[in-house]
Amino acid sequence: MDDQTGDGAAAEAGSPLPEAAVPETTGVGDDAGAGGDSGGFGTKECVFCGEWIPSFADRCSHCAGFLPIAEGRAFGQHFFFFVCCLAIFLGALLPWEGAWWDSYGTRSIGGAFLLVFAGYGMVAAFFNIFHRQMIIWPVLLAALDGAYAGWKRVFQLMGSEVAKSIDWAGDLPQKKRALGEFCHLFGPGLWLVVVFSTLFWLVFVVGVVQGGRKAGARKELEKAARAAKRKGGSI
Repeated sequence: MDDQTGDGAAAEAGSPLPEAAVPETTGVGDDAGAGGDSGGFGTKECVFCGEWIPSFADRCSHCAGFLPIAEGRAFGQHFFFFVCCLAIFLGALLPWEGAWWDSYGTRSIGGAFLLVFAGYGMVAAFFNIFHRQMIIWPVLLAALDGAYAGWKRVFQLMGSEVAKSIDWAGDLPQKKRALGEFCHLFGPGLWLVVVFSTLFWLVFVVGVVQGGRKAGARKELEKAARAAKRKGGSI
C-alpha cells in the first residue's frame, strides 16, 4: 500500500517512472518511416527521388535519372561537350580556306551534316546538364564527322600547289614568314573544327579509360567489403 502511494506521488510530482515501466524502442519504426531498406550495405541515396539504389549505379531504377552529372562526376565533361559542339557549329559556318573566304564548310555534304550534328549536340548537352539525360550520340557524330572532314581538308590543302609554292629556305625571319603563309592556308572554320574535334576524341578516350578503371576499382572494393562482412558475420 505504501509502495503504491509512493508511485502515485512520484507520478504526480513529475518524476520519471522506473526503468521497467519505460517501453523500449527497437528502431524498426524508424527504418520503416525512412523508406524500408534505407541505409543498407552497398547502397546510396538517389539525389533526385531519394530512393536507395546500388552504390555503383549510374542511373536510378526508380526515377530513371542519370546520376553522374548530379553527383558531380560528369558535369564538367558534358559542359566540355557543349563547348566542342558550339565550336564545331561555328566552324561549319566560317570559311575553311584562308585564300577563299567563300569556302564555308556548309558548302559540302559533310559540312552540312556537321552543322546539323553539332547543333543537335548543343541541344543534347543542354538537356544532359539541366534535365538529367545522357544523350551523347550527336556529340560523337559531330566529332567523328568533324575529324574526318577537317583532317581530310587539311591534307588536301597541305598537298595543294599553293602550299608547295611556299619557300621555306632562307634565314629565320624568312622561315617565320613561310610559316605564316602556310598557316593562312587554313581558314578559321577549319581551325575550329579540327582542333575541337581532335580535342574531343582525346578527352573522350581518356575519360572512358579512367572511368573503366574507377568502376573496376569500385566494384573490387564492394566485393572486398561484402566478403569482410560475411566473414565477420560467420564468426
